[in-house]
Parts: sequence; structure tokens; C-alpha cells
Amino acid sequence: MGHSDESSVPFLADLENEYTATEKSHISPLDNPRITKCSKKQTYFWISCMVIVTLLTNTATYLTTHQPLRNLDNVCAKHTSQTWSPILDNIDIEYKTVRFNGSLFTNTIYREEPSPEVDEAWHNLGMKYKAIIIPPEDAPKAGISLDHFRVDEKDGGPGYPAIVEVMHQLHCLNLLRQGLYYNSEYYHNLGEGPFKNEEYILKAHINHCLDTVRQSLMCSADTGAHPFLWAMSGDRVHLYPDFNRDHKCKNFNDIRQFAEKHQAPWREDGQLDVQPKEGEVILPAIP
Repeated sequence: MGHSDESSVPFLADLENEYTATEKSHISPLDNPRITKCSKKQTYFWISCMVIVTLLTNTATYLTTHQPLRNLDNVCAKHTSQTWSPILDNIDIEYKTVRFNGSLFTNTIYREEPSPEVDEAWHNLGMKYKAIIIPPEDAPKAGISLDHFRVDEKDGGPGYPAIVEVMHQLHCLNLLRQGLYYNSEYYHNLGEGPFKNEEYILKAHINHCLDTVRQSLMCSADTGAHPFLWAMSGDRVHLYPDFNRDHKCKNFNDIRQFAEKHQAPWREDGQLDVQPKEGEVILPAIP
């Protein structure tokens, strides 16, 4: 029998083909230089993305937790205001710690007996400031509608006159002080401001102010705590609340200065010589 080539034997040829296929199947893709280079690039890309995302996340967290306190104060002031005010955009609202004088017998000038000096101290708080003017384009975000009174250039406009809320609240508190039974005679005899009016109007005015202050206090709803102290009263010892407590207070003087600086150029008594224009809303009675 003649010698034959192994490759011509069918069985051996099948074994050789199977071996070759098995070897190829065990070749790693990483053994391919082109595939290895591409895989490394993808790995570096994803690692870089993870590093960048981590850095951005950490930076955002730091800025959020370490932003300047003043920014937080402004955010707080805007968040707790029902409507926009030019004060919020033009001064930096700051909250500062202030210890209240809650003493029963240690007076401030605001608690003294009626006098020109006491009245001047109250007036210097800004309660007699004239209105500021809200520009027409800002009126909607300030809660002002087209039905409200508007002035032209000659009266400080164009815009809508508006009283800064805290100034009205202080006016009301001062009127309550003036109307106290031990102060009212002095102011009746003086015959100025609300005390020029008839008694029923004065009473309505005082009642209006009383309820304004009530609503303001309930709206702000201070949640501070008053602890108690032992104190002598005559020859006896009593428990008495410690009203001399620290509070977080807005920078009132900056707010007052803004209201003072932006007063409308009206008469000293804050009045205008105007009449309703055609088409303006006229209410049937004082609200």
C-alpha cells in the first residue's frame, strides 16, 4: 500500500480543523493591539467622567453648605415675604442677634411719659414717612392691581404709591400707646394727628390698629422660649419670666433708611391735591 499524506485522511483533517478553531476561540480580545488601545481609551474616558462628576458634586455640596450667611438671610427674607418689595432687591437683608429689653421697670424712651422728646423718638422710627412709588412694571409682583391708585410724573410717578408695611405697623403701635388711659388726655389736649378726629373715628382708628398689630404678631408667630427666674418683689420671692431674651432681627435701620430716601415728593403731611380720574375705581365705603 502506498504512503498517503495525513491531510488527505478525513479523520485527521477534522481533528486539525477542530484544534485550530479551539485555539482561535481562546484568543483574548486584549491580545489584539487595536482592541486593547480602544478599550484603554474607553476606560480612561469613564474614569475621567467619574472624577469630574465627583468634583462637581463635592463643589456644589460645599457651596450649598458654606454659602455666605448674608445670602441665606436674603433667601430667608424673600421666602417669608408674601409679595415682592423693592426693599428686597435694593438692600441686603441681614438677621442679627438682638437682646430685647423686656424689663418691667427699666424703661426705654419709647415707654416714657408723653413728651415732645418721646414723640420725636417714635417719629424717628419712620412712621410718618410718605409713600414710596412702585413702578408699573413691578406692580403685579408686588400684589398691586390696576384698580389701585396711580400717580403721574408730577407726583413722583409713574407708578403706584405704597406704604412700607412696617412703618404702618409702627404707626399703629404708637397710636395704641397714645390711646392708653394714662396717655390719652395728653394727646387729646394736643389735638394732633388722629386726635383731631371725632371720637367715633378715633375709636375706629385705634381698634383698626389694635387688630393690625394682633394679626402681625400672629403672622410672625415668634417661637422663642421664655424661661423663669426667682426674683424679689418687696419682701417676697416670686417666679418671673425672663423676657430679656435674644432674638433674630432684620436690619431695621437699613429698611427705614430706604423708606426715608424713596419717599414720594408730596406735601409734608403726606397728602396729595388730586381727584379721581375718569375710569378709576371708587369704593362705596372705606374698607
